[in-house]
Amino acid sequence: MVLRPSPLTPLEALVFGEAADEAGLPPGVLNVVAETGNAGAVELTTNPGVDVISFTGSTAVGRSVAAQAAPTLKRCILELGGKSAALHLPDSLERGVDGAVGAALFGVFGAHAGQGCAVQARILVPEARRAEVVEALAAGAATFPVGDPADAATLVGPLISEAQRTRVDDLVQRSVAAGARCVTGGRTPPDLTRGWFYAPTVLDAPDPANPANQHEFFGPVVSVCGYEDLDDAVRIANGTEFGLSGGIYTRDLTLGLATAERIRSGTVQVNGAWAAGYTPMGGVKQSGYGRERGVAGIRELQELKHIVVTSR
Repeated sequence: MVLRPSPLTPLEALVFGEAADEAGLPPGVLNVVAETGNAGAVELTTNPGVDVISFTGSTAVGRSVAAQAAPTLKRCILELGGKSAALHLPDSLERGVDGAVGAALFGVFGAHAGQGCAVQARILVPEARRAEVVEALAAGAATFPVGDPADAATLVGPLISEAQRTRVDDLVQRSVAAGARCVTGGRTPPDLTRGWFYAPTVLDAPDPANPANQHEFFGPVVSVCGYEDLDDAVRIANGTEFGLSGGIYTRDLTLGLATAERIRSGTVQVNGAWAAGYTPMGGVKQSGYGRERGVAGIRELQELKHIVVTSR
């Protein structure tokens, strides 16, 4: 195996390599390649000696990986972008909006400043409750400390690069220009001049076609969109080019499971956001193909060979 991390995030891969070495893994079984450019990555995707490529990243880069791998017909496992919906059925809000707000705030703002492919950053609620949820989210976002991730009090750290912060801000501004309302955030915190920070942002985006509801931010931004009935909610949830993950929130588990079956996504979680090393992960549509983790992930790395023996 050759592990090649992003040039922006090499440290965890290097630590993993050191741990494997200290554990006594034989030389050559695991190889870590850290680089500043992409020459090593291109070598892996094009070299005929490589049988399988497993890539996690953006859809745009995933397309390049697939194109580079095509001439050698190597298999690809592509876990790409997402625009996961958190679909709150009416009964999940009957006792108030605290559950919806808590799930969104901690699931997006508290998850590496929203830099997660499966974060449920698109909040779908009954249209009659949309304004209430928006205001509650805005109030909650103000309680999330932004700052140095080494500080135990910090809940929202920086984005990975200046380019990523610029991309997030550009998408926020495009969303507002298209009709969304920025309720809170939408800017760089003025007191944080070192590091690529972005304030927790809540966008009231009632139009499902608004950029806020269609494109992946990969930053601390949530959008709220209302629906009229269950069929409308499912239509909106499925109405993006992505299909990586998502969630259904309801007190009626039978209805929750039935609704989850209607969501076209590689993973749908009912009343939570839980995963483990033995559960499969992967997407459909522009979120990629193939599966990581679990039995399904092991099968992706195996080749089925048929041997026929005939007696003489």
